[in-house]
Amino acid sequence: MSKIILTTLGHIQYPVGSNMNETILAVKNMAEAIKELYPLHENVKYGFNLFVRGSSGAIIGGLISEYLSNYPIRICHIKKDGESSHHSDKYLTNREAAKNIIIDDFISTGRTINSIYDRMKENEINIVDLLIVTGTIYESYLRFKPLNIICEDYYPSDKSMNYIDQTETMLEIA
Repeated sequence: MSKIILTTLGHIQYPVGSNMNETILAVKNMAEAIKELYPLHENVKYGFNLFVRGSSGAIIGGLISEYLSNYPIRICHIKKDGESSHHSDKYLTNREAAKNIIIDDFISTGRTINSIYDRMKENEINIVDLLIVTGTIYESYLRFKPLNIICEDYYPSDKSMNYIDQTETMLEIA
C-alpha cells in the first residue's frame, strides 16, 4: 500500500543559498515528515540512503541529515551528466533494509528525479521508499512508482481522479 502525504513543507528558493532562513525551515519540515513516516524503531535501524542531485541537492541532503541525526544516514550525491568531482556514482550500493529516499526541492519537468532513479537502477537499487518534494508532483512526470510520496500538491495521471488539494492529508493507495 502506498501513501501520498500532502502537507505544507515550505519553499526552497533557487538557488538554495539565496534565502537560508526559508530553506532551513523547509528542510526541518521535510525531516519531521520523514520522521513521522518512519519513526525511529527496529524497522529503520539501518537508516536512510538520501539520494540528491546537484549543488542544491547536496545542501538539502546535508541539512536534512542534521535533523535526522538519530538515524544512520548516507547521502548519495548523484552527479549531473559531465560532472566529475572527487568520485563517481559507482560507490552506490543498497544497504540492506535502509530506506531509499529521493529528495528534491521542486519538480519542473521530472528530469532530476528520473535521472536519480535511473542511476539507482544502474546500481541495482530498484526501490524508492519515499519521494519528498517541497512543491507539486505531477504523477505523469515520474518514470517510477515510489512506495510513498510527501509533497504539497499532487496531480495523479488518472484523469478520473480529482486533483488532490487537502493539506495535512494522508491518502493510502492500494
